[in-house]
Amino acid sequence: MAHRACRDGLRASYQHFPRLIGKLVIASGDGTYNKLANKFAQRYILVIDDWLRDPVTAEQGWLLVDLLNDRFLTKSTLFASQLPVSDDFRAKWFNSVLRNFHDPEEGE
Repeated sequence: MAHRACRDGLRASYQHFPRLIGKLVIASGDGTYNKLANKFAQRYILVIDDWLRDPVTAEQGWLLVDLLNDRFLTKSTLFASQLPVSDDFRAKWFNSVLRNFHDPEEGE
C-alpha cells in the first residue's frame, strides 16, 4: 500500500513501532516533537509495523494519541500487528492500549 502511494507520487512513511515510540519520547524530551509530528502529519500514509508489540506507558500513549490525532480524517494510517485473534480480542486490544493510560483531566 505504501509502495503504491510512493509510485503514485504520494509521500509515505514506514515505522517500526518500538523505534517510533523511541523517536517520539526523545523528540518530546529534546524539544523537537512538533517538528517530528509535522513530518508524520505530512505523509499521505503512515505504516506502523508491530503495533503494540510492547506495552506502552501513559506518556508514550499520549504521544501516540497526539500523533494519530494530527492525522485523523485527513491521512491514512495502517497498523500491522502480530496480536493473536481470539474471542475476547477487542477487550485485550483495548486493555493493551489503555494500560496505565488515563485522562489527565480526570486526575489520578
